[in-house]
Amino acid sequence: MKWVVLHIFVSSLFLAFLLIPAGRLDWPAAYVCVLPMAAGWVWAGYRLHRDNPILFARRGNELEGTPAWDYRLVALLKASVLAMLVLAGLDAGREARPLQWPFALGGTLLYLVGLRIFVASQQANPFFESMVRHQTEFAHKLVDRGPYARVRHPGYTGFLLVFSAIACVLESTWAAGALLAVWLCFLVRIHWEEAFLREHLEGYADYQKRVRSRLIPGIY
Repeated sequence: MKWVVLHIFVSSLFLAFLLIPAGRLDWPAAYVCVLPMAAGWVWAGYRLHRDNPILFARRGNELEGTPAWDYRLVALLKASVLAMLVLAGLDAGREARPLQWPFALGGTLLYLVGLRIFVASQQANPFFESMVRHQTEFAHKLVDRGPYARVRHPGYTGFLLVFSAIACVLESTWAAGALLAVWLCFLVRIHWEEAFLREHLEGYADYQKRVRSRLIPGIY
């Protein structure tokens, strides 16, 4: 149950990074943003723990073979997400805002779709670790089933929908600015990760030819 406590702790930090910069507790959008997220990530963790406990354990550990650039890029990504929360809080702190239901419902829908895609990606890919590396000790091989038959990085698609949902629910143009940095981090990571996989993972170059889309079918 440690992972449940960890998810709740991280969600509490998310809420703190929103409310403290805002300097107020009467911000309904912050709670609408974080509480479903907390429940969703607990559910996603439960599904992974149930379906693939070995992968679940690996995602929490630092394993050999990750290139140095990925550590730096993930650190930048985390900083960008943190900036998005803080900027949204500062933006909201300027005035008391009632909850805007069209943005709340639209963001919640984005979040649910993104979470579902993320979980489906974990289910389809037994090598869905949190860092880029060639998992030779687990007989790493190409995965092209499930959502990977439509796009090459469906897990990233799910993540980006979730992060986009945050800016939508919070209705913050400041957060939207930081969201651009989050997208940029993922786009750079895709470029570098695919170069890494072409070099280390058998059949990846052919897979790129078969599945043309990286994130969004028929678009990118």
